[in-house]
Amino acid sequence: QGAMGYISHAAIETILAGGTADLDHEVHVYAPQPGEGAENGIASCREGAVILTNLACYLLRADNGVDIVWRTPYASAGAKDSREGAATTGGGLAWGGGCSPSLSPELVFFTDNLETVSLMALDIRTGAVAASCPVIDELPANMPVGAGSPNLAKPDSDSSIQSYENIYDRNWLRKGNCMIMPGVERVDTVKKADGSWTMKSVWCRDDLSDTSMMKLSTATGYIYGFVQDVDSGMWQYIALDFNSGKTVLTVDVS
Repeated sequence: QGAMGYISHAAIETILAGGTADLDHEVHVYAPQPGEGAENGIASCREGAVILTNLACYLLRADNGVDIVWRTPYASAGAKDSREGAATTGGGLAWGGGCSPSLSPELVFFTDNLETVSLMALDIRTGAVAASCPVIDELPANMPVGAGSPNLAKPDSDSSIQSYENIYDRNWLRKGNCMIMPGVERVDTVKKADGSWTMKSVWCRDDLSDTSMMKLSTATGYIYGFVQDVDSGMWQYIALDFNSGKTVLTVDVS
């Protein structure tokens, strides 16, 4: 069972200066409930540190201890086990949302873990759900793919152990990105005149199986990623037009 917390700034300064800090009083932790764990990255801002566990999203602050500003539970289908007759060969990568939280000045973004995944936006001050929208929900039927481990739901499985066998389906190693569920979608989150928020899908690509964290350059208006052409097997550097989602450039890289 893990814990969330921090080492005080004073202790770090003392240690870096070659001194000895009293860690019994300078290390502050919060122990989540049994079965709860954080398997993704964290995000931080002036409001605090945002941590997504398999059960809830937290905003934490350091205030002579771990101050839980808010805790917002979210929906999850658990390990997404590959049952007999299931369309996918792999299970999930984690027991909860498989992403790290992202921040805007007013919102926290992450995905839940239902069978049809939704993008969630929480108010960064209160943790209240500001908006949500299903994503990658219009893919072709009968997609026989999945990268996640089919063993994730087994009692002795631990997705925090970052081994290839423990995380990925062996079919991915043999067959490449034809085993990856495709889908790249642009979703806009817009603040309305009354101060509330709404989400809308602008475009969706069902032909790209991206394994990277795609990056938007606001200077160029392009989204950059790393994909594999499932017909040729060639890995490619790719650029998409942010407005339309259309491919503007591909460069073979391997």
